[in-house]
Formats: sequence, C-alpha cells, structure tokens
Amino acid sequence: MDLTCNALEFFEGSTEIRVPNNLKTGVSKTCRYEPGINPTYSEMAEYYGAVVIPVRPRKR
Repeated sequence: MDLTCNALEFFEGSTEIRVPNNLKTGVSKTCRYEPGINPTYSEMAEYYGAVVIPVRPRKR
C-alpha cells in the first residue's frame, strides 16, 4: 500500500475511479457481480476521494 500512496503523492493527486485487476491488495473476495473490496484499500480510496470498481474475473 505504501507504493500506491507514494505514487499518489508524487503525482500530486488521484484519479476518481480506481480499477484494480483483482489483486489481493485491492480485492479480498473475487466474484463476477459483487467482489469484496479490501477494507484498507477502500479506506485509502475514500481518503483520496476515489471509488474502487474492480475488473471482472475472466471466464473459464
């Protein structure tokens, strides 16, 4: 999480929408329709005024 925060400070801002690709840092439970967002990642996004909309997992 420190790398993300450092990058946001370096670029002096944040995007309004974060789209993680189901990495463990951002998504705690993968689901096609209702993924579980990691609480810490969600709090960080809220602090920077952003929302988290993860990518859907691929079809198998």
